[in-house]
Amino acid sequence: MIEESYSPFAAPVTLAYKRDQDKKSRLCIDFRDLNKIVVPQSQPFPLIEDLTVKTRDCKFVSILDLNSAFWSIPLRVTDRYKTAFVTQEGHFQWTCLPFGLKTSPAIFQRNNV
Repeated sequence: MIEESYSPFAAPVTLAYKRDQDKKSRLCIDFRDLNKIVVPQSQPFPLIEDLTVKTRDCKFVSILDLNSAFWSIPLRVTDRYKTAFVTQEGHFQWTCLPFGLKTSPAIFQRNNV
């Protein structure tokens, strides 16, 4: 999911604690500066009517909760350096689609819907 980086990009990180009783934490990367320069992408969501027609003759329909779904989409090697971030452990970059980029939802949808 991540690899060592020597990128000029270095997004800051913060630790966020979940609200549950276990007080688990997660690393949040602040991609606000990168999001300012990323070219927006749009991916129109299919109309409900079209999906209904498309699935009309299906015998089975599944509903999925795609936990960590963005991580299933690999990033192009030439774009990985842009997702670099710095922690106390070092300088890293994503090898897969990270959460927090404004283009991540459109990229995921284009690859999966």
